[in-house]
Amino acid sequence: MTDEIGLPQSVSDEGRDSFSWGLPREDCPYPPGADERDAWLAGWDLAARRAT
Repeated sequence: MTDEIGLPQSVSDEGRDSFSWGLPREDCPYPPGADERDAWLAGWDLAARRAT
């Protein structure tokens, strides 16, 4: 399965899970400019929006 930008769902799931574990957004493990970074941050942001 892929996410909305065509990457494996697991990358955005990593971001979502990282939010749930209390990791800050700045701890994204992917480098700036990488598609994976965008997906990870999107997952983190989605989890943050759902938590409010």
